[in-house]
Order: sequence, then C-alpha cells, then structure tokens
Amino acid sequence: MWFSTPEPNSFDIACAEYCGLRHSYMYTKVVAMTPADFNAWYQEASLKAGRPYEPIPSLAAARN
Repeated sequence: MWFSTPEPNSFDIACAEYCGLRHSYMYTKVVAMTPADFNAWYQEASLKAGRPYEPIPSLAAARN
C-alpha cells in the first residue's frame, strides 16, 4: 500500500479489515518523514536492536 503526503506529518489510522474480537479498538499511527529523518530514525533503531545498520533503497527508486 502506498501513501502520499505533501509534507511530513503523522496520521491516526484504524484497522481496515475485520480480523477478530475487539477489531474496532485496533488503532495505530502512520508517520511520514523526510528521507533524511527516516534514515536517521532507521539507523538509531537498528543500533538499539543490536543489528548492523544497512541503508535501505529509496522507496521512490523502488517504484520506478
């Protein structure tokens, strides 16, 4: 699924498919970041998880 937003922002979302009890309580958040902010977040999360940081390819490049 692809999302597009004109600027970085966060969006509250709800589960879009009936998947069991308490389905209506399944909420989460999508956070749209600049590529630089995402890479910084990803690097920090990788290090906290004890995994080596390996940059991932750009999603924009993957779509082409």
